[in-house]
This record gives sequence, C-alpha cells and structure tokens, in this order.
Amino acid sequence: TYIRVSKTLCDGETKAIQKRKIKIQKALSDLKISCESDCVPPIAVLGSGGGGLRAMVALMGTLTELGAQNLLDTIMYLCGVSGSTWCMTSLYHNQTWSSDVEKAETEMVQRLTTGSFNLQKALARIIEAEKDENFFFTDVFATTVVHGIVKQVDEAFLSKKTDDEMNNPYPIFAVVDKEQRQKDEHNKGVWFEITRHEAGYSGYGAFVETPFFGSRFSGGNVEEPKYEMDMLYLQGLCGSCFADLPYILGIVLNYYRVLFLQLYLCSINLQSQFSFILQLLGPQHYQAEMLTTVPLLFDIKLQNLYIAALISAFNETLKEEAKTFVKNKTIQDCLNKLIDLLFDWIWGTKHNFLYKYPEYENTLPDYLLNNEKIYLEDAGFAINCGYPLVLRPDRGVQLILSFDFGIADPFETVTKAAKYCEKNNIPFPPIPPVSEEEKNCPSSCYIFPGENTPTVMHFPLFNKDSCESNNEKIEELKNIYRTAKGIYSEEEVDDLLEVAKNNVRKNKDKIITGMQNAVEAERKKKKQ
Repeated sequence: TYIRVSKTLCDGETKAIQKRKIKIQKALSDLKISCESDCVPPIAVLGSGGGGLRAMVALMGTLTELGAQNLLDTIMYLCGVSGSTWCMTSLYHNQTWSSDVEKAETEMVQRLTTGSFNLQKALARIIEAEKDENFFFTDVFATTVVHGIVKQVDEAFLSKKTDDEMNNPYPIFAVVDKEQRQKDEHNKGVWFEITRHEAGYSGYGAFVETPFFGSRFSGGNVEEPKYEMDMLYLQGLCGSCFADLPYILGIVLNYYRVLFLQLYLCSINLQSQFSFILQLLGPQHYQAEMLTTVPLLFDIKLQNLYIAALISAFNETLKEEAKTFVKNKTIQDCLNKLIDLLFDWIWGTKHNFLYKYPEYENTLPDYLLNNEKIYLEDAGFAINCGYPLVLRPDRGVQLILSFDFGIADPFETVTKAAKYCEKNNIPFPPIPPVSEEEKNCPSSCYIFPGENTPTVMHFPLFNKDSCESNNEKIEELKNIYRTAKGIYSEEEVDDLLEVAKNNVRKNKDKIITGMQNAVEAERKKKKQ
C-alpha cells in the first residue's frame, strides 16, 4: 500500500534526519556549542507567506545570511508557506545548494531580473493539463502568474529531489484543506504537508507516498495512477493566494476580463499584454483601469458578446503560435474550459487518497473517508506560517526561527499559532499582548521561551532596527514591496535581500544562544 495512517515519521524522513544530525553536530561544534550525538536538537526555519515575490526574495536573503554566518548547517527543517515555497523549489534543484548558497542567490536574482515568460511553453502546458479531469484554476495560475513572476518552468518532481547525504535542511511544503479551514481554522485537519517522501494530513497522521499524491484511490488501492505534480504546479498550489478571498476574486476576475477585452478591441499581442498584467498589479494603475472598463463587463446584455469576443480574440492572436504545437485540439476548446474556470473559481483539486479507506481504529473523520476529492489552497489563508507542521511531536523541534515576511501585523502569525496550539493541546510558548505602537514599528527579533515547549525566535521583515526606528521608512518599504506586486527591479531585489540579511546579521549572537539553549533542552529531555 502507498497509504500510511500513523503519527510517527515515515522511514524516509527518519533516515534523512539521522544523516542530517551528523552535519548539524559538526556545525554546532564549529560554533563552539558542545553537543553529544544523541542530543542534537531539531531546529526549524519557517518562511512565512507575504506578497509572493516578497517572501521568495526575503527567504533567499535570509538563507544566504544564515549560510554566511555558519548557521545554516545547524538547521534540520525548512518549512515554507506561499511565496516562501517559490524560493524553496528553486533551491532544491541542487543537492548541495546550502554549501554554496551565495551562488544559488545569484542565479535566482539573475533569473528574476533578466528572465522571460515563455508563451508557447505556457500554452502547451495549459492545453495538456486541460485533458485531466482535475484541471482547475491552479493549473492556469501556476502556468501564467507564477511562471511569469519566477521566470521558470520547473517540471521536475519533488520526490526525485534526492539528497542522499542530507547536505540541506529537510524541506516541508505547507498548504491547507479549504473546506476544513472554512469550517474551523483550528481544526487539526486543516493543515496538509508535502515532503519528498509523503503528502498528507499531519494532524491526523494520514499520508500517501508523494509520487502517488494525486492518483485516484478507493479503499486504499490505486484505481488510476496519475503523474506526480511537478514543481511548477507545486508552486501554484502552495502560492495560490487568489484561491478564496472574495475581494481578490473580484479583482482577478476583472483583471482577466480587461485583458481579454483589450485583446479583442485592440489586437494587442499576448506576450506584451501579459507583461502589462504584471505591471498593473501596482494598485494606482490598476484602479484607474478598472473604474473605466469593469462596469461595461457586468452589463448582462454584453455577456454573450463578451464571450464571443473573447474566443475570437484568442483564436486570432494565437493562431500562428498554436499551429506549431497544438494537435487535435483547438484553442477554442481550451478557451471554453478556461472561461468556465474563471467563473467557477475552483482551485487545488486532488483525488482524496483516503476515499473509502478501510479505517479500523476510528481515527479519521467521516468526511475524509467519504469525499472523492479534496481542495487544497495557500496556507496564507490560515496561520500564514507552517508552525503546525514542524510541531508534530515526532519531529521534536526545540527551536523555531520564524521569519515573518508579511506587511500587516508582524505578530499575527505567531499569535495565531499560539491559539491553534492551545485548541489542539500542542505545547507552545506563551505570546504576550503587543501594543499597536510595537506592531507598527517592531524590533528585528523577539524571543518567546516556554516551559517544556519549543522556543520561538520571531523575526519581522521590516523593523525599526533596519529602518532606524523610522515609522515612515517602514511604511515606505511596505509600499515598495506591496502585496501582489509581481515585478521587482534589480535594485529592489538587491535592497530586499539586504534587509533580510541584516535581520540575521544583527541577531546572530541571539540565534547562537538560542541554539545553545536548544541543546540543553534536548539533553534535559533525554534524561527524563
């Protein structure tokens, strides 16, 4: 069987962390931290969501500086949410990326600032994906928006990203179950993890081997094997920030409507128009465009005309490009499906590997056993940071380095995590109330210790240490790197990298002290 119902770690992860502990022990020794082989503390780095590209670049800067300060090799787990996963997928191409993280950063910056969107590749992927019954907007989002932002089509598979010697931290990708989140965001069935070995519900201890995640199951048996999702789809799934929020839904629907209408009325080339979409993600340009164009699109009398115009526009615009790679499939066929997707707005659809699973111990809820499909989305809709995944008891994490790349309340993720843990009886340190003044101008590092809990070190991205205690400077950075801005200049990328690096650099000594305390906590646990 490819399904495992157990809250223990799988054999693959168990073997991986044992190898990683050897590297961690040496790294701690290099930092003058004495540590016995059986007292190596699991330390986790959490990369939050935050604007997609902002989180991607900021996590890259964070990891680069952790490497420069000889701290990266002490990390057992790297867990990402939303845009942070875009950075992670880029890094894990290379089995030894953490040994030369500056090179990995250089390659990412070059791709982000000089790369291009491959139109034919995008069309070919969408047309191929449309053949699958679970073709929904995640496929389109990954192939257009994510591809357009990260400037890469990564068709490799996570399960194939082997790291036999565990040179790098063990990666965990976080998403959430949409239906369960909408019912109760504190439900332990909300959080869903994807690693190179398994994918599944960590709260219930129900997993499927990653290569079979997406295959059709019934009664614990594979009824229809499906290809494993590739890394680009994984980026779209983890970073599906448009999947559920009503106001974002309205914005994006109107975005595409404006694009299609302009294509029809102005015969604008699709390649240049896609770049125009990304530029419009700056709100000032976008609002003026919407105010003048959108009201027309909601006139019921124009709907049929609009759809006809849409189909005509794509057929005309893509006619020549399509000839080179489309066989037995017309653009109109695919476009008809895309129009349906725009109005249905269904994301993250996967076959439920637990459908009719023979559950004998009553540890799984009925909804997981009775539903043929599950719907996964960006974990930013929940805590926006993967605390529940690294807090699995068998992972035994002693120290959490939480890097928060959001631009709203810098304490929201850690406060939500505390509430989630309280509801689910998970040990977590107390989080004291924070004043509005502190939220508006936070420090670069907060330490939350607890009794018989992991210690959390929390690092807000934009803070008074990097902005000279200047609230206006913090607000300026938040505006420059606003959420949904899809393109950064090379200077903006470099500046954001430096902000993230500075947060690590300034707090190196605090982090090392935290690691020393984690070793002591692990020793204490072994004696119990």
